[in-house]
Amino acid sequence: MKPDKKDRAPLVAPEANQALHFLRELRNARSVALADAEGWQSLIFAFERLAKYITRDQFVTVGSMAASDAFKLVVERAQADKLSDNDPFWLLLKQVVDGRNSEFHGGAAARRFAKHCVEFSFLLEEGLSNFMNKNLGSVMSSPVVEIELWRMLADLRRLMLENSYTWIPLKTSEGWKVVSDHALVSYLKVHQDALKTQTVEQALSPGGLEAATLKLFCAKTEIRNEELMKALARGPVLVCDGEELNVDRVVGIVTSFDLL
Repeated sequence: MKPDKKDRAPLVAPEANQALHFLRELRNARSVALADAEGWQSLIFAFERLAKYITRDQFVTVGSMAASDAFKLVVERAQADKLSDNDPFWLLLKQVVDGRNSEFHGGAAARRFAKHCVEFSFLLEEGLSNFMNKNLGSVMSSPVVEIELWRMLADLRRLMLENSYTWIPLKTSEGWKVVSDHALVSYLKVHQDALKTQTVEQALSPGGLEAATLKLFCAKTEIRNEELMKALARGPVLVCDGEELNVDRVVGIVTSFDLL
């Protein structure tokens, strides 16, 4: 028999490194769910792993009171206040719990449930970010998904569409650059046959596909750094794992949305 709430061990708030670990797990699971409209399983498992850690109870499931307390602890950290009884968190949690307990295998119900899981993940991610150190290493997306210069433009377009990417980095002889979805659409409007005939490198010829130069910052850079804020206003930045800004030691990418 599982212990009553009064007999349970105290909840353990994650420290900076643990919060970063679970944040990355949630983001990876969310990427799976966004790529597959019915791919809710990865997020449910990520929710439960987080709850198991905070409660120190390996039998915890999404629908248990212990898990609810764990999720509440995380979300309240983002709001810096206790949740009210009418907070949207409770409705979203109920939708996730009800969906987890429902018997379905696909279709509209599965897609709706996956959407609720994605929305709930955003709440937990926001909360976890407040347990972490406030530097680039704690908010970056890793590994960096890049496109090689020899690949066809059709590959670049498919990579952006399948993953809902706004930016794709690429490494050139002049350093790291980034292509935006807007730049790609603008180029293809003028060069309609380029998808089938051109490589990324060919499209980057003078006057061709527009690619902006990416700035590099070290992982320990504080996220409220003035230079960083100015760079993010123009687009994403790359993160290096050492003190030196070495283009061969890039470990992550950060956009302005990662700081919201």
